Formats: sequence, C-alpha cells, structure tokens
Amino acid sequence: MDKTDKEWIQELMNKFQQSEITKIKIRCGEIELEMEKEASRGKKSSGIISETDTDGQEGSQNPAEEEILSPLVGTFYAAPSPDEEPFVKEGAEITADTVVGMVESMKVFTEIPAGVQGSVQKILVHDGDFVEYDQPLFTVRTEQP
Repeated sequence: MDKTDKEWIQELMNKFQQSEITKIKIRCGEIELEMEKEASRGKKSSGIISETDTDGQEGSQNPAEEEILSPLVGTFYAAPSPDEEPFVKEGAEITADTVVGMVESMKVFTEIPAGVQGSVQKILVHDGDFVEYDQPLFTVRTEQP
C-alpha cells in the first residue's frame, strides 16, 4: 500500500464520518475497507426502530410506533412491477412476514419483510426513491403486551 492508497482511504473515512451513512463496505483491488458507525436514531433491532409510549407502568397495553428500516442502500420499489398494486398502503394490517417493498441494489431485488405486526401508519418513501442503509421506510402502529 503506497501513500496514494493511504490518502484515498483517509479521504473515504472522512467523507463517511461526515455522511448519514452508517455502514459501508468497499473493495478495490487488493484493498478491502469496511466502516460502521452507530445510527443516531433511536434503538435499532433487526431493521426496526421502536419508539414506545410508556407511562411508567410495566405490563400495561400501550400503543407503540415502530419504523421499518431499509436493509440496504438502493432504489426502493413499492410494488412488484410498475403495473401492479403496491405491496402495502397506509392503514393496511400487516404481519411480520408481510412484504412491504423491495430494494434494488446492483441489479439484485431484495424483498423487505415487515418484521413487525400492526397497522401501517405512514409510508415515508416513494416508489423509485434512493434509500440509505437503516433509513426509515414505514411507521407501524403495534399493540405492546
């Protein structure tokens, strides 16, 4: 690794730190670089951010809103094809296995399962939008036991 490579890596690291991207992996020839930083939004858990309304009582049934996050960087698609209905609409009841959209990255389409049961409150992205890793795509209202 020569001085030019080290400068290039340092520049990438600086740009990564200044960006909103939380994870990136780059391979260029013999150089492989993987960087990750903590997201500054809420509590992460398998693609879902949970924001629970609590009144300090354990065991009470409080509605919660959870966000379904993008599992990768790419283009978001709300429907399986342009001439078909969207996977979900606002107000739709979903289960953890419900496919809520797809992200295309490097010509590979990845289905996004909800990962949570509840009702879709808000769709935060539009069909064809570029999305980042861990970017919120939907908010879902759930009932917490």
